Amino acid sequence: MTILQMQLEQIIQERRQQLMSYAQKNDAKEYVIQKENKLIQSLTKIYNGIHPLKYQDLWIEIERRWEIFERTDANFSGIQLDIRLRPNGLLCVQPFNLFEDEI
Repeated sequence: MTILQMQLEQIIQERRQQLMSYAQKNDAKEYVIQKENKLIQSLTKIYNGIHPLKYQDLWIEIERRWEIFERTDANFSGIQLDIRLRPNGLLCVQPFNLFEDEI
C-alpha cells in the first residue's frame, strides 16, 4: 500500500465517521446524506482502482534524481536506463532512452 493509498483510506474513513455523526442529528438533511454517500462511493471506487507499481520505490528514486539533475544542470535533457536481463542464461541489455526529445 502506498502513502497516497493510506491517505485516501484515512480520508474515506473520516468522511464516513463524519457522515454517521451528521446522520444521527435530528435536523440532518437527506440530500446532504445522499451527496456525501455519493462522494464516499466515488472515493472508494478510486481507492479500489489504484494499483501500485511493484517497483514503485525504484521509480520514485529515479524521478527524485531526475529532478535533482534538472535543478543543477542546465544542459540536462534526460537519462538512459539500462536493464540487464538473463532470459536464457545470456546477458541482454535493454536500453530505455528517456531524453526529452525522444520520449
